[in-house]
Amino acid sequence: MGISRRSFLMATGLGATAALTACSTTGTGTPIATPTTLPATTATTPAAIDYQALAGKLAGHLLTPDTAGYDLARRSYNPLFDNRRPAAVALCAKTADVQACVEAAATTHTPIAPRGGGHSYVGYSTPDNALVVDLTGMAGIEVDGDTATVGAGARLID
Repeated sequence: MGISRRSFLMATGLGATAALTACSTTGTGTPIATPTTLPATTATTPAAIDYQALAGKLAGHLLTPDTAGYDLARRSYNPLFDNRRPAAVALCAKTADVQACVEAAATTHTPIAPRGGGHSYVGYSTPDNALVVDLTGMAGIEVDGDTATVGAGARLID
């Protein structure tokens, strides 16, 4: 009998939590001493993406909170996450659009989230203050003999 991926991940997470809890005490419930100062980090603060410049590189559209269509485009399949506010939603039309978005996000250390089918049940495709790369405009399916090429935005119904 096999184990589902979800069951495996839940069991692994519970085991890791138990191990961390056990490691944080001396066995008598007394916490192990921890340093009073934390080491300096080298984390960078994200710079703002130049959305106007990014929009100029896209064959598709870039929607920001001040543009028409943003409010609808930012929403995911699950209404539980309708309060999420991404920094922008890129409606990609081709691979070069995705590349431009990834480059802009990497250069500025901006969080980025892909949206393929648009129905992430846990809201991963609609994070706050991130660049959402919406692939639904790349949903084409081409069949050539025995080979089918399926676009990144294709849904199961397609």
